Amino acid sequence: ASAGQCIQAVHSSNLVWTDLKTENFIVIGNNNLNEEVNDVNGKMGLPGVKGIDLESVIPVRNNPIDYTPEAAPPEFARALLAGEAPGVLVGFFFYIWGFGVMLFWLVP
Repeated sequence: ASAGQCIQAVHSSNLVWTDLKTENFIVIGNNNLNEEVNDVNGKMGLPGVKGIDLESVIPVRNNPIDYTPEAAPPEFARALLAGEAPGVLVGFFFYIWGFGVMLFWLVP
C-alpha cells in the first residue's frame, strides 16, 4: 500500500517516475523513523516506507533522463533498441509497467 501511495502522489502531480522499481523503496523500522519520513506520514506514504532515486521523476510528455532497462515498458524498450529512445515522450504507461514488474518480484 505504501508504494502505491508514493506512486499516486507522483501521479497526482502530473509526473512520471521513470525508474520505478523495488530497489527505489526503503523500509525504515518504527524505532528509526527520521524527520523526513515523519513529515510525509498520512500525506504521501505510511511511516517506514520511503521512495528514493526521485531524480528520475519528470513531467508527463517529456523525454526520460534516467531509467533501468529491466523496469522499462516494452514500448520504450522497442524504441531504445531501434535507436529512437531520445524521441520517446513518457506517459503514465511508463511507471504502470514498472509497478507491475515490482509486484511480480514482491509477490511470492
